[in-house]
Amino acid sequence: MPPEVLLPVFDRMVEEGYLTRDGSLLSHTDAGAREAQVIGEAWGAWLEGRVHEDIGRPPGTDLRTAVHTIAKRLLVEDLSAGLPGRAKEPALSGPR
Repeated sequence: MPPEVLLPVFDRMVEEGYLTRDGSLLSHTDAGAREAQVIGEAWGAWLEGRVHEDIGRPPGTDLRTAVHTIAKRLLVEDLSAGLPGRAKEPALSGPR
């Protein structure tokens, strides 16, 4: 997403108290950290549900942990991909 789309969203999040801004650095407030946790858990639950559908049973503990880690990584990648002034990390090799 281009910065013109994302910057108003971040400005609004600062106004609503989820982020603080120091120049171009954005940081979570306590409320923002809680919301990020909720979003991360929701992504993990969604991805876990897809894995459950694919394998026909709930994933075991190790797979569940891996799924939630992947969900958090995808969230970070989505957020950082459109932030201006940040270099993108190299893509993971192989299909996702």
